[in-house]
Amino acid sequence: MNWVKCVHLGRAMEAGDFLFPAVGGSGILLPGELFSHDLVQKEINAAVDGAKISGKYSTHCFRCGGTQYRFMSAPLGEQWSLQCVRFWGRWAEGEQVGTLLAD
Repeated sequence: MNWVKCVHLGRAMEAGDFLFPAVGGSGILLPGELFSHDLVQKEINAAVDGAKISGKYSTHCFRCGGTQYRFMSAPLGEQWSLQCVRFWGRWAEGEQVGTLLAD
């Protein structure tokens, strides 16, 4: 939040500002507009194509991989509780782990 506030906004974040806002054509953050899933996927696809990496990649690795790291591998004092991991990873009650591993 401090990075967004200090580097991009030059002001404190307000109630309607998103932590991951959309980015305008000029590279300026649009704090009141959400960075959409489709836009993130488009950027991932462009990065994969530009790096000439074969395969198809999605936002799944950022969401679940990042939260898994925070739960299992982060340094002591920086680990997240299971409740926090479920919130950030968007895991729902009753979701089958086997379907996540098959992705």
